[in-house]
Amino acid sequence: MQPMNPYWNADFTQTLCLLLKRAFLFFCGKISLDGLVEDDIAFFALSLVGVSSVLSGAFLVVKRTTLMINSLSHTILLGIVVTALLLISQGFSPFSTFGFLIAAFFTSCVTIWSTNTLVKVFRVQQEAAVGFMFTSLFGLGVLFSTLFFRNTHLGLEAIFGNLDALVVKDLPPLLAIMVINVLWVVLAFGRLRTLAFDPIFSSIVGLKGALIQSFHLFLTALTIVGGFQSVGVVIIMAYFCLPVLIAKLFYPSLKKILFLGSVIIGFVSLISVALTRDILTYHQVPVSTGATAALLLFVIYMGVGLTFLKKGAKLEHL
Repeated sequence: MQPMNPYWNADFTQTLCLLLKRAFLFFCGKISLDGLVEDDIAFFALSLVGVSSVLSGAFLVVKRTTLMINSLSHTILLGIVVTALLLISQGFSPFSTFGFLIAAFFTSCVTIWSTNTLVKVFRVQQEAAVGFMFTSLFGLGVLFSTLFFRNTHLGLEAIFGNLDALVVKDLPPLLAIMVINVLWVVLAFGRLRTLAFDPIFSSIVGLKGALIQSFHLFLTALTIVGGFQSVGVVIIMAYFCLPVLIAKLFYPSLKKILFLGSVIIGFVSLISVALTRDILTYHQVPVSTGATAALLLFVIYMGVGLTFLKKGAKLEHL
């Protein structure tokens, strides 16, 4: 039985206090997983996806390869459609954790292989190769979804996300993805930092850069698949880049960027849920929470950046 939603008709301040209170009670064990309601689930989902995005995206932002995130976020649709077709044909659910893994693996492999083929065989520049492949594979994904899933729920919400459609059972896979990202960053931080800041030195000392980068892109694809239903494959670009860019304005240290970026995305997730609830209460307009979070990240970045410029600071763009 679905618990009664305590956020009903709550304004911004009331929702903010309720979210913090219920999150504290949940971590203390006084509210069970089944006791979480829509707003709680939205807050936790946004936070989990956001932290995973920061941990995965920070190294790509520092390395100036954010276009690869854009490529994966678009080609992931093809991976999800192909995986859904395979799993449905075998009688399995296409939206299981196993399905997420297959979709992420398929997408990362196809994207990396096709991009490298264009660069090495056809002598196409890296940026042009990435742009060419993500538009082609995304178009193929849209075509397949139209042909094979015409009567299923795979429309705009699959691209832009729908937090209201999330249920409690969707949170454990998102938590697992975040834990995997945390473990990967902790275990491979030194290697990832070396590859990001000094790829020439990493090749001299014998680091297996191609293998490490391929696995990191697989985790990036896995994070995008995890955020597919909550924020969609388009808006998630903001989660990968903007918290890192905001944190970079304050600290040059990669460790501090990872920590502050995670704090920022958690704060933005909290504000976004409270703001969309307030708009729904007073204006009866359902606003996308994921899009609101992305817009808030942009506003924060512009506000902080302009403040630094006004004080005469020189911004170092990544």
